[in-house]
Amino acid sequence: MVRWPNAGAMVTYGLSPTAPTPPTRDFMKYLNDWFYADLSQQAHLGGTGLMKRASALIRDRRDPEREKALTKNKYSWLGQSFTLILAISSEMEAYFHFGLRERINYVWSVTSSAIAVAKEMHEKRYAELLRG
Repeated sequence: MVRWPNAGAMVTYGLSPTAPTPPTRDFMKYLNDWFYADLSQQAHLGGTGLMKRASALIRDRRDPEREKALTKNKYSWLGQSFTLILAISSEMEAYFHFGLRERINYVWSVTSSAIAVAKEMHEKRYAELLRG
């Protein structure tokens, strides 16, 4: 039985060890390093992920620092989620040509001005991929 590789293994899956890594696989490595590894740690409550999730919950309930930590986490997760949804939308547009390229570019421009990780991801892949 063939198993689907996890995100970390997708970078080199099916490639010869001597073959150069294609640009799309380099981007997969970037996504794994900056998103998947962190989100996996948080979802499975391992190592740094446990510290990130628990830090906002272990303080006194009326502690203003706890509220700040919860708000910061909420905005961080919201920004990551929105960026990943926009990235998936961009990949689908680039592959299927639905005719939404101009709209997606507009959403990237607005999002990139407000979310640092979106700006970085757009510059790394989507500015060129969605060029008109």
